[in-house]
Order: sequence, then structure tokens, then C-alpha cells
Amino acid sequence: MAIDSRRSELYVQLLESSGEAIAPPAPILPEELAAYVAGLSGDRPLRVAGDAAEAAASALAARVLCELVLHSAPDARGVLAAARAAWLAGGRPEPLTPLYLRPPDVSFPKPRPAGRIGGP
Repeated sequence: MAIDSRRSELYVQLLESSGEAIAPPAPILPEELAAYVAGLSGDRPLRVAGDAAEAAASALAARVLCELVLHSAPDARGVLAAARAAWLAGGRPEPLTPLYLRPPDVSFPKPRPAGRIGGP
């Protein structure tokens, strides 16, 4: 799975065909993606899904055979479908929690020293 981070890197997670994670999700620069994938899965052919699938496949093209899974970006409908399937199977979906792969790029302003009121 490759997701556009809206920054310079891709958010990537490698999964087995069973859906089991090979490694946790990670922010990876496109120029480092081929070495990262090779270290985890060798030169096995890959299916690449997500909204950054084309960018990831392009970064991997020289080293790994890739099959694109088009229109596979995660969205609210997919989350609803997964929750519904779990519910219909008798399970109870776990609460959703956000997953942050990197710290925010913003920071709070530093507090100003207390100013004087009145006076010259």
C-alpha cells in the first residue's frame, strides 16, 4: 500500500497476500523505496495499491515487477464496508484511531513575556 503523504515521502506498508503486515507503516522517500522493499521482500513481484500506487510503481520499476491496483485509495466508503462486513459476521468493529507516521510540521508560538500595563 502506498499513500500520498502530501509531503516528499510516501506512506508505505508491505503486506502479504493474506493481509498480514510484513513491516509497520513507514514514511519512505521515493528514491529509497526500491532498497526498502528489496530489504523486506527481495525481488518478489508486488501488487501496489493506494492513492500513490503509480508513484510507488514508478520508483520500483527498475528493480521489482509491479502490478497496479487502480482505484484502491482508502476512503470512508471502504472503512464503512469493512465495518459492515465485520458487523454482519458477528464481530464488533474496534474503535477507529488515527495513525500518525511523522510529527506535525507546525509548532505552537512561544509565550511572550508579560508586558507592563500602563506607565511611561
